[in-house]
Amino acid sequence: MTCKANDRGLQLRIDRPSDRLNLLRNDVVVGYWSFLVLQQRLQEKHTEAVFVAAETRGTGKDEEFHYQTVTYCAKPHVEKLLQLVDSGDVILELRMHIKSTGGARNHGTAFRVRKHRLVDLYDVHVRCRPPVVPVAVP
Repeated sequence: MTCKANDRGLQLRIDRPSDRLNLLRNDVVVGYWSFLVLQQRLQEKHTEAVFVAAETRGTGKDEEFHYQTVTYCAKPHVEKLLQLVDSGDVILELRMHIKSTGGARNHGTAFRVRKHRLVDLYDVHVRCRPPVVPVAVP
């Protein structure tokens, strides 16, 4: 689900007066995450990240990569996450299902950020130049 209601009436909505991100079903709050907890989890799980962009060719053991850019990111911030929620670039996945035995299996809740917006989660961005490939001298 995103900030727009899905076909089951589920959506995310930011509640700034309460400092929380609400999960709604048909405009009724059914769950929430406080901004403080979201910030703590961002710092625990995603303090720093490196994103590498590459062109590929081939597949399997013959796959080759041509690295284009390397971007180092640090200091994730809950306000950046909230901006991404507002823009529809965060997707919430509730990863729970009922097993054939009747028991429940919960893989946890995942906040997914669209790939092209991942760097926007961070206060610090350093774009590094591509790695230098040594050239053989005859």
